[in-house]
Amino acid sequence: MKMTEEMYRIDRDGNKIATKNIRPQELLEDQLVQALAEQAEKLSLTLAEYKAHAFTEVLTLRDVLRENYQAKRGGKKGNMTLYTFDGSYKVEMAHADRIEFGPDLEVARALIGEYLDSVTTGAGDELRTLISSVFRMGEDRSAKVGDVLSLLRWDIQHPKWVDAMAAIRNSIRVYDRASYIRVYRRDDAGAYHAIPLDLAKVPVASATHYTTTPEA
Repeated sequence: MKMTEEMYRIDRDGNKIATKNIRPQELLEDQLVQALAEQAEKLSLTLAEYKAHAFTEVLTLRDVLRENYQAKRGGKKGNMTLYTFDGSYKVEMAHADRIEFGPDLEVARALIGEYLDSVTTGAGDELRTLISSVFRMGEDRSAKVGDVLSLLRWDIQHPKWVDAMAAIRNSIRVYDRASYIRVYRRDDAGAYHAIPLDLAKVPVASATHYTTTPEA
Protein backbone atom coordinates (compact mmCIF):
# COMPACT_ATOMS: atom_id res chain seq x y z
CA MET A 1 0.00 0.00 0.00
CA LYS A 2 1.34 3.40 -0.93
CA MET A 3 1.94 5.67 2.06
CA THR A 4 0.05 8.98 2.00
CA GLU A 5 1.41 12.18 3.58
CA GLU A 6 -0.82 11.59 6.61
CA MET A 7 0.80 8.21 7.21
CA TYR A 8 4.41 9.41 7.50
CA ARG A 9 6.61 12.34 8.52
CA ILE A 10 10.00 13.42 7.24
CA ASP A 11 12.65 13.47 9.97
CA ARG A 12 15.66 15.80 10.23
CA ASP A 13 17.75 13.55 8.01
CA GLY A 14 15.15 13.45 5.26
CA ASN A 15 13.92 9.94 6.07
CA LYS A 16 10.28 8.93 5.85
CA ILE A 17 9.03 7.76 9.25
CA ALA A 18 5.63 6.13 9.64
CA THR A 19 3.41 8.33 11.82
CA LYS A 20 2.36 5.34 13.91
CA ASN A 21 6.01 4.79 14.87
CA ILE A 22 6.49 8.34 16.19
CA ARG A 23 6.03 8.91 19.90
CA PRO A 24 2.90 10.95 20.80
CA GLN A 25 4.95 13.57 22.63
CA GLU A 26 7.04 14.14 19.51
CA LEU A 27 3.89 14.63 17.45
CA LEU A 28 2.58 17.15 20.00
CA GLU A 29 5.88 18.99 19.93
CA ASP A 30 5.89 18.98 16.13
CA GLN A 31 2.35 20.37 16.03
CA LEU A 32 3.10 23.18 18.45
CA VAL A 33 6.39 24.25 16.85
CA GLN A 34 4.86 24.12 13.37
CA ALA A 35 1.97 26.37 14.47
CA LEU A 36 4.24 28.86 16.25
CA ALA A 37 6.67 28.94 13.33
CA GLU A 38 3.89 29.69 10.86
CA GLN A 39 2.67 32.53 13.08
CA ALA A 40 6.23 33.86 13.37
CA GLU A 41 6.62 33.82 9.58
CA LYS A 42 3.44 35.89 9.24
CA LEU A 43 4.58 38.34 11.92
CA SER A 44 7.98 38.69 10.25
CA LEU A 45 6.28 39.48 6.94
CA THR A 46 3.99 41.98 8.66
CA LEU A 47 6.97 43.73 10.26
CA ALA A 48 8.79 43.86 6.94
CA GLU A 49 5.73 45.39 5.30
CA TYR A 50 5.36 47.86 8.18
CA LYS A 51 9.02 48.91 7.92
CA ALA A 52 8.75 49.49 4.17
CA HIS A 53 5.49 51.41 4.65
CA ALA A 54 6.94 53.53 7.48
CA PHE A 55 10.04 54.52 5.50
CA THR A 56 7.94 55.38 2.46
CA GLU A 57 5.59 57.56 4.51
CA VAL A 58 8.37 59.37 6.39
CA LEU A 59 10.36 60.06 3.23
CA THR A 60 7.22 61.22 1.44
CA LEU A 61 6.47 63.68 4.26
CA ARG A 62 10.05 64.94 4.14
CA ASP A 63 9.75 65.63 0.41
CA VAL A 64 6.36 67.36 0.85
CA LEU A 65 7.76 69.62 3.57
CA ARG A 66 10.75 70.52 1.41
CA GLU A 67 8.80 71.20 -1.75
CA ASN A 68 5.66 72.87 -0.40
CA TYR A 69 6.91 74.62 2.71
CA GLN A 70 10.62 75.09 2.07
CA ALA A 71 11.13 73.38 5.42
CA LYS A 72 14.25 71.28 5.70
CA ARG A 73 13.66 68.25 7.90
CA GLY A 74 16.28 65.68 8.66
CA GLY A 75 19.57 65.83 10.42
CA LYS A 76 22.96 64.28 9.98
CA LYS A 77 22.99 61.29 7.61
CA GLY A 78 19.31 61.85 6.82
CA ASN A 79 18.05 61.03 10.30
CA MET A 80 14.64 62.44 11.18
CA THR A 81 12.48 62.75 14.30
CA LEU A 82 8.75 63.44 13.96
CA TYR A 83 6.14 64.11 16.67
CA THR A 84 2.40 64.02 17.05
CA PHE A 85 0.96 67.48 17.72
CA ASP A 86 0.41 66.71 21.42
CA GLY A 87 3.83 65.09 21.74
CA SER A 88 2.41 61.78 22.94
CA TYR A 89 4.26 59.84 20.22
CA LYS A 90 7.39 60.33 18.20
CA VAL A 91 8.87 58.47 15.24
CA GLU A 92 12.58 58.33 14.54
CA MET A 93 14.11 57.39 11.22
CA ALA A 94 17.78 56.61 11.74
CA HIS A 95 20.65 55.35 9.61
CA ALA A 96 23.77 53.75 10.99
CA ASP A 97 26.91 52.61 9.23
CA ARG A 98 27.99 49.02 9.76
CA ILE A 99 31.73 48.80 9.96
CA GLU A 100 34.49 46.24 10.08
CA PHE A 101 38.25 46.50 10.44
CA GLY A 102 40.92 46.12 7.81
CA PRO A 103 44.54 44.91 8.11
CA ASP A 104 45.62 48.07 9.94
CA LEU A 105 43.93 46.71 13.05
CA GLU A 106 46.79 44.23 13.43
CA VAL A 107 49.22 47.14 13.24
CA ALA A 108 47.26 48.85 16.01
CA ARG A 109 47.36 45.71 18.11
CA ALA A 110 51.15 45.47 17.72
CA LEU A 111 51.66 49.14 18.58
CA ILE A 112 49.51 48.82 21.68
CA GLY A 113 51.61 45.79 22.66
CA GLU A 114 54.76 47.89 22.32
CA TYR A 115 53.14 50.63 24.41
CA LEU A 116 52.22 48.14 27.12
CA ASP A 117 55.74 46.74 27.13
CA SER A 118 57.00 50.21 27.96
CA VAL A 119 54.57 50.63 30.86
CA THR A 120 55.68 49.51 34.27
CA THR A 121 54.09 46.46 35.91
CA GLY A 122 51.13 46.76 38.25
CA ALA A 123 48.72 49.15 36.56
CA GLY A 124 50.33 48.12 33.27
CA ASP A 125 49.38 44.48 33.84
CA GLU A 126 45.76 45.44 34.51
CA LEU A 127 45.71 47.54 31.36
CA ARG A 128 47.19 44.66 29.34
CA THR A 129 44.38 42.38 30.54
CA LEU A 130 41.78 44.96 29.55
CA ILE A 131 43.29 45.50 26.12
CA SER A 132 43.44 41.75 25.53
CA SER A 133 39.70 41.51 26.22
CA VAL A 134 39.03 44.31 23.73
CA PHE A 135 40.86 42.47 20.96
CA ARG A 136 39.43 39.05 21.80
CA MET A 137 38.06 37.56 18.59
CA GLY A 138 34.44 36.47 18.26
CA GLU A 139 33.16 33.33 16.58
CA ASP A 140 33.56 34.99 13.18
CA ARG A 141 37.22 35.78 13.95
CA SER A 142 36.52 39.51 14.17
CA ALA A 143 36.96 41.91 17.06
CA LYS A 144 33.89 43.57 18.53
CA VAL A 145 33.49 46.94 16.87
CA GLY A 146 32.23 48.80 19.93
CA ASP A 147 35.03 47.52 22.14
CA VAL A 148 37.75 48.52 19.69
CA LEU A 149 36.25 51.96 18.99
CA SER A 150 36.04 52.61 22.73
CA LEU A 151 39.84 52.78 22.77
CA LEU A 152 39.67 55.97 20.71
CA ARG A 153 38.14 57.76 23.69
CA TRP A 154 41.08 57.06 25.98
CA ASP A 155 43.25 60.12 26.60
CA ILE A 156 46.72 58.58 26.41
CA GLN A 157 49.46 60.71 24.88
CA HIS A 158 52.22 58.10 24.59
CA PRO A 159 53.53 58.13 20.98
CA LYS A 160 52.96 54.39 20.53
CA TRP A 161 49.35 54.73 21.70
CA VAL A 162 48.73 57.75 19.46
CA ASP A 163 50.06 55.80 16.46
CA ALA A 164 47.91 52.81 17.42
CA MET A 165 44.78 54.96 17.48
CA ALA A 166 45.67 56.33 14.06
CA ALA A 167 46.00 52.74 12.81
CA ILE A 168 42.56 51.89 14.21
CA ARG A 169 41.02 54.87 12.41
CA ASN A 170 42.73 53.81 9.18
CA SER A 171 41.42 50.26 9.60
CA ILE A 172 37.74 51.24 9.70
CA ARG A 173 35.77 50.02 6.67
CA VAL A 174 32.09 50.85 6.11
CA TYR A 175 30.56 47.81 4.43
CA ASP A 176 26.84 48.44 4.83
CA ARG A 177 24.28 50.88 6.11
CA ALA A 178 21.41 49.87 8.37
CA SER A 179 18.19 51.86 8.50
CA TYR A 180 15.77 51.92 11.41
CA ILE A 181 12.30 53.13 12.23
CA ARG A 182 11.61 53.49 15.94
CA VAL A 183 8.32 54.56 17.49
CA TYR A 184 8.12 55.99 21.00
CA ARG A 185 5.27 56.63 23.46
CA ARG A 186 5.52 59.40 26.07
CA ASP A 187 4.62 58.52 29.65
CA ASP A 188 2.97 60.77 32.24
CA ALA A 189 6.38 62.02 33.40
CA GLY A 190 7.23 63.19 29.88
CA ALA A 191 9.81 60.48 29.12
CA TYR A 192 9.68 58.62 25.81
CA HIS A 193 9.80 54.82 25.73
CA ALA A 194 10.24 52.75 22.59
CA ILE A 195 7.27 50.66 21.53
CA PRO A 196 8.95 47.24 21.34
CA LEU A 197 8.98 45.57 17.94
CA ASP A 198 11.67 43.11 19.03
CA LEU A 199 10.02 39.89 20.21
CA ALA A 200 12.48 39.52 23.08
CA LYS A 201 11.51 42.96 24.41
CA VAL A 202 7.74 42.67 24.08
CA PRO A 203 6.15 42.08 27.51
CA VAL A 204 3.79 39.14 27.97
CA ALA A 205 0.30 40.59 27.56
CA SER A 206 -1.14 38.94 30.66
CA ALA A 207 0.49 36.87 33.37
CA THR A 208 -2.66 34.75 33.54
CA HIS A 209 -1.83 33.46 30.08
CA TYR A 210 1.60 32.24 31.20
CA THR A 211 1.14 29.74 33.96
CA THR A 212 3.90 27.25 33.20
CA THR A 213 6.62 27.22 35.86
CA PRO A 214 9.92 28.20 34.21
CA GLU A 215 12.77 25.73 34.44
CA ALA A 216 15.42 26.49 37.03
